Amino acid sequence: MFKGRRSGRSFAIPVSYMPGAEVDGKQLLCMTDINGVWWRNLLEARCIQIVHEGEKKDASVNVIESDLCKKRDALAGFCRRSRVSAIFSGVGMQAGEPIKEELAAAAERHVLIELTLVA
Repeated sequence: MFKGRRSGRSFAIPVSYMPGAEVDGKQLLCMTDINGVWWRNLLEARCIQIVHEGEKKDASVNVIESDLCKKRDALAGFCRRSRVSAIFSGVGMQAGEPIKEELAAAAERHVLIELTLVA
């Protein structure tokens, strides 16, 4: 849950996620289309509440708009994990790997959201 930047209203958006790079399992990654508007509410958020594995948890937020390398690597992970993620992202797969040119183009069209669970 997060608050709208202008309205102050609470919002809950269901997203798919995958574990992030942190070894302790406290980081979750999600991606969304850069043209969407909901993620902009997270730009100034320090901490939001999420439901993860059926429990409400606090998480710090880091929105990555411009680091294409980081976005491409995360999107590749999503595509490898889920064919549906590849389809929705517009990334074709060959032999279980994302097609590099399509992956690069899709990374430009997406925003990466890093959520770090707060103990």
